[in-house]
Amino acid sequence: MKLSIITVNYNNKTGLLNTLNSVFNQTFLNFELIVIDGCSNDGSNAILNSYSDKIVYWVSEKDRGAYHAMNKGLEQATGDYCIFLNSGDYFFDNNVLSNVDSQLDTTSDISYGLIQWEETLHYWNPRIGIKPFEMAFKSLIPHQGVFFKTEVLKNMGGYIESYKVISDWALLLAIHNKSCKIQKIELVISMCEKQGISSTYEALAKKERMNYLIKYDKKTLIMGFLYQIKKRCFS
Repeated sequence: MKLSIITVNYNNKTGLLNTLNSVFNQTFLNFELIVIDGCSNDGSNAILNSYSDKIVYWVSEKDRGAYHAMNKGLEQATGDYCIFLNSGDYFFDNNVLSNVDSQLDTTSDISYGLIQWEETLHYWNPRIGIKPFEMAFKSLIPHQGVFFKTEVLKNMGGYIESYKVISDWALLLAIHNKSCKIQKIELVISMCEKQGISSTYEALAKKERMNYLIKYDKKTLIMGFLYQIKKRCFS
């Protein structure tokens, strides 16, 4: 398996350095690192220059937001699978990718594991067999723990750039609805910063999720409401 690791960064040089060190300390070597920087002015470019011999592709230029940057990284990806490990996030330990490589079912369209919130003992541990309607109103699989088959992700068109905080959720929902093959790997994949975009702007996330469901997926919206009612009645 060849893996594409895609990192997007904007004015987070400390987080970027943590991410890069985590990647380059992996015992698994068959990967390419792609970094998309949004024209940072905090010294991130100096860090990227210092690692230029280890980064397959990097660019620092203005973009239209995080999802545009992630799509730009996806365009450059040549690996069998890809993972988005944004600046500030880092692999749980140096053997994560080696362990994933030994357990990943290469017939799966996406494979996911656990993530841990930085400086806490809280794990994000989505269970096996999540249905689309269970994802209607909240994100259940964080992208920092997901290995996407690159071909599938490109065929899906990548991330919808018009949304600011929920396009990762929307993409995973669309993948679920296409009945793609999904594997769960019982490993902690990544450590993540406590405050991500979606948690910081939860009110906007709720608004964008509703907009997406009304526009693209009314079936999941209705089933999601019914699921929530059932949970309340029988909890």
